[in-house]
Amino acid sequence: LSMKFIIRIGLENAAFSDGNEGTELARILRKLADSIESAGEAPRCFEKIRDVNGNTVGQYAAKPADYA
Repeated sequence: LSMKFIIRIGLENAAFSDGNEGTELARILRKLADSIESAGEAPRCFEKIRDVNGNTVGQYAAKPADYA
């Protein structure tokens, strides 16, 4: 089964303002990578991505390659 990894992150909220966009995005991606590594696989159902303030800013999951 061919799979793809989908990640969506919105950069609109306060955690990404005042020059913090790169810092916050990098923090989120490191946390996401650590979570996937510790689980041993990417989740098949969408998981929420939260910014440093606890706000939902996106989602991620592994899906079949033909997922739209």
